[in-house]
Amino acid sequence: DVYGVELDPQREVAVLPGTKTALVEVALCAAGPGDAIALPDPGYPDYNSAVALAGAERVALPLEDGTPAWDALEERPPALVYLNYPSNPTAAAAPEGVFADAVAYAARTGAAVLHDFAYGDLVFDGREPASFLAEPGAREVGVELFSCSKSYGMAGWRLGFVVGNAELVARVTWLQEHVRAGIFVGLQRAAIAALTGPQETVAERRALYASRKERVVAALPELAPRCEGTFFVWLQLPEGVDVERLLREARVALAPGEGFGERGRGHARLSLAVADDALDAGLERLSGVLAAG
Repeated sequence: DVYGVELDPQREVAVLPGTKTALVEVALCAAGPGDAIALPDPGYPDYNSAVALAGAERVALPLEDGTPAWDALEERPPALVYLNYPSNPTAAAAPEGVFADAVAYAARTGAAVLHDFAYGDLVFDGREPASFLAEPGAREVGVELFSCSKSYGMAGWRLGFVVGNAELVARVTWLQEHVRAGIFVGLQRAAIAALTGPQETVAERRALYASRKERVVAALPELAPRCEGTFFVWLQLPEGVDVERLLREARVALAPGEGFGERGRGHARLSLAVADDALDAGLERLSGVLAAG
């Protein structure tokens, strides 16, 4: 009901020990030596591990205001494309038409699509969760990764899902048969309780992060803060300011944008997954340093 997607649990769902595992295993099942894998730039750094372990070559898929520049892949069409909305690190929600474009690109080139939906429920300002699989034709060309970690506060429980394309799901399931015996039944029952039980805590968690991001927006307008989803805020740093200076002078740690790809240079990622008093103290310190020039 939330995502507008119905799945065949026998053919279109694989259960794994967390979606971080899935990031690698889908690459192992869809690409290999000599193939290219396209990663969003900026994007989650751990995607690079999947490319390396598959023995593939990384190609950048530049994001322009959150939208993939598909033309950048014309020279070297990839076997697999990673997408991630809401985005870590840029906190951008899925732009209008982005999934339709991804399906069209995959159908034209034969590439598979992996959509990392880890932060799917954490969208703000009236937005609704947007599943890749709700796009017509999506399950013919790709899969989506879903995690209990962000929506249900189950980080560290190591339970996630690969859902969608039956062929890719079958490959991942077969790989599971070789590398592990299965997922602890207690974890599976906990996931069932989370997914089928009352959903008020999801809304509460979303509201909490929304209130925190509003405080960041109000405190740091000069950094053009962006947060349409996730529990991060993407900041544009002024000329002459970098995260090392902010750490040194404000004693506040931000993630440097260049750590997420070349197109992240000049930006920083701020986390909302901290206590309210720590967030407020950090914002006050950052404001003081920025005001001093």
